[in-house]
Amino acid sequence: MLDPPALRSNVFAVSKPPLIVLSLEGLAVSSLGCYGSSWNETPSIDRLAATGCVWDRFLATSDRPEIVFGDWTNPSSPWSESLGERRGPLALVTDSDSRGLQESCFDEVVALPGHRASGESRPAADVAETQFGQLIAAAIERLAGEKADELLWIHSGFLTRCWDAPRELMPEEERLDEMPLEEDFTGEEADQSAGMMAFDPLMDLPDRTQPPDLELMAESHPDLVTAWMKVYGCQVRLVDLLLDVLLEAIEPASVSLVLVGTSGFRLGQGGRIGHRTGPLRSPDIQLPLIVNRGGPLHVPHLTSSGQFGQLLHRVRTDPSTCCSPEEWSSPTKEQPPIQIQSDRAIAAVCNPGWFYVRDTDESEHLFLKPDDVDDFNDVGRLRGDVLEALRTSEEEE
Repeated sequence: MLDPPALRSNVFAVSKPPLIVLSLEGLAVSSLGCYGSSWNETPSIDRLAATGCVWDRFLATSDRPEIVFGDWTNPSSPWSESLGERRGPLALVTDSDSRGLQESCFDEVVALPGHRASGESRPAADVAETQFGQLIAAAIERLAGEKADELLWIHSGFLTRCWDAPRELMPEEERLDEMPLEEDFTGEEADQSAGMMAFDPLMDLPDRTQPPDLELMAESHPDLVTAWMKVYGCQVRLVDLLLDVLLEAIEPASVSLVLVGTSGFRLGQGGRIGHRTGPLRSPDIQLPLIVNRGGPLHVPHLTSSGQFGQLLHRVRTDPSTCCSPEEWSSPTKEQPPIQIQSDRAIAAVCNPGWFYVRDTDESEHLFLKPDDVDDFNDVGRLRGDVLEALRTSEEEE
C-alpha cells in the first residue's frame, strides 16, 4: 500500500482539540469492514470501531448531504446550544461547495477548492496530491497552529465528485492472478479463454475519476458492478490511509474522533450505481457513524440523524455516555418513526421494523428492516396493513 510521505512529514507536535469530526458525502456503509464489508478493507477505520461505538442503523432525515450537514451545524442546533463556555474556536476545514449555509456555527472556516472530475481527468500520482490528501494536510496544518481549537470539523465531498485516488491502492484481482496464461490453453479451451478476456471492465475503469451515475440494464456486462465497487473501494481505502495519518498526528487516546457520512452511495443496489440516483432507497440514507470512545459497542437501534447534535454533546462532555446500558437494552418498539425528505420520493418513513417509500410515480414500496438491508425484496403486496399504518403516520406528520 502507498505511504504518503509528504503528509507524514507534517506530523509533529500539534494542539489537540477535545473533539474532531470527519464527515464525508457519499460514504457507503457497505464499503467499511466494521459494517461487514467482504470486498473492501479499512483497517484504520476498523481499529476505531474496535474500541469505540458503531451505530448500525444511523439514518439520514434527508438524502441531500448539504441539508444533513446544515442541520448538524445550525447555530440553533442542540450541539451549538450545548457549547456554552469553551476554551477555543470551532473550526471547519472543507473542500465541499454544498455543505449547507450554516457556516455561522463556526468561528473559522478553511475552504479548499473542490474538484469536479471531467472525462479527461486522471487519478493523482501520489496520495498527497489527491483532493482528500490536500484536505487532511490542511487539517494537520490547522492542528499545528498556535490556536487550540475546541472542535475541528473536517468535511469532504470528494466521494461524490472526484475519484482521484491512485489506483495502486486497488488490490490485485485474485481472479486475474489465478487465470491461466493464454499459452496454457489449447484447442477449445483457448477459444473460450479468448471470449472471457474480450472485455474486462476493470481494465477500462481505473483511469476514470468521474463518479458513475448509471442504471444497470439487461445488456450491462455482469462484471460492471464489481468493477465500479473496486474503484469506489479504492477511494475509501484512501480515506482509511489518510485517517491513519491524521490519527498519528493527534494521538487519539486523548482525542474524541467521530467519523460520519452525510449521504450514502449506491453500488448496484436497486439496479443503480451513483450518488442520489434513481428512486429513493435505503443505501441513499443509511449512514456510517463511528466514535472512537465508549466501546467496544455496536448500537443496533434505529437512530435519526436529527439526534447527532445530542450525540456530539455527549462525546464532548463524557464519551462513555454515548450509549448507556439502559439505552442499549431498551425495546425497539419505543423508537419513533423517522420521516425522510427527498425530491426523489413523495413520502418516505422508516420505523424499527419497516421502510416505506412512495415514489414520484405514486408507486408504494415496503421493505422489512433490519433484515433487508438493501431493499431487495418489496413485500408491500403481502403486508397491506403495514402499508396503511405507515402511510397514515406519514400523513399525520
